[in-house]
Amino acid sequence: MPRATTTDVGGPNVVTADRLIKTLLTVTQYSLVYNPATDCCVTSCPANSGINLGLSFPILPACVTCNAGLVYNSITGQCQCQTGFYSVLAANTNQTQCFPCFAQLCQTCAATSNTVCSSCVSGAAFNANNICTCQGGFYQNVSLCNACPYRCGNCTNANVCTTCSDNTTRNFNDNCNCLTGFYDAGVAVCARCPTLCKTCNSATNCTSCFT
Repeated sequence: MPRATTTDVGGPNVVTADRLIKTLLTVTQYSLVYNPATDCCVTSCPANSGINLGLSFPILPACVTCNAGLVYNSITGQCQCQTGFYSVLAANTNQTQCFPCFAQLCQTCAATSNTVCSSCVSGAAFNANNICTCQGGFYQNVSLCNACPYRCGNCTNANVCTTCSDNTTRNFNDNCNCLTGFYDAGVAVCARCPTLCKTCNSATNCTSCFT
């Protein structure tokens, strides 16, 4: 069976007018998980399976393998269709089958209206026409909304900005690279070069000096 180590961490003592309250936090860490498919305890579950952690001791963590097309949701404790698919219970086999939503950027949709999203993927939201579209700061990449590079406020893809994340230190005409006298520190706002540098690539390294 899985090995468990338990640590008791004493919390702070809270003194009130008439009583003393002591909090106690119990932390349990498992080193193994039970795999029902092999009836063995393993250090990790097989690929494409989830882990049911169990909500109360002595229920122990166990691997959960879902049927093809399904993924395990550790929050609901159920196997469900992947993002962008809806489920149908096959009457002849009593098994859940997954079919794709026929609308862009759906997180979920219903079988009765599979051309309309009931929720959008991360980074997308419903527009005025109740269609999922990528929000500002994201661009559409097939069925997902990816975050724009930090130098972009908005973008069409990972390489082309349509607005800059900062208009005071970045040059829109140079695809939002830093203006002369600033360097890219990996955040939205470019950092200013040292006083004696005309251009630089860090806070300590000039690439050209004032003449």
